[in-house]
Amino acid sequence: MLEIRYVQPEDKGFWYRLDKHLSEQEFNHKISQKRGYVLLENHIPIGCSATIFSGIIRLFVPCCSLIGSIREKVMAKNL
Repeated sequence: MLEIRYVQPEDKGFWYRLDKHLSEQEFNHKISQKRGYVLLENHIPIGCSATIFSGIIRLFVPCCSLIGSIREKVMAKNL
């Protein structure tokens, strides 16, 4: 099941795997201002976005190219 939720402090490790250039201060700001989102599949993070667009599907466009490879790695670990 897919789920979208606001980024939380426990998402820090996952977020920085995708966005290595974000400052810690900005990451904390995304949490406090609810400006970041995490896409989960079966409670496992598979994507993220910090940009708010009008369409919910477009929220994850910046990370779409990474979702497939991350999902494959996550699924391989669960086998």
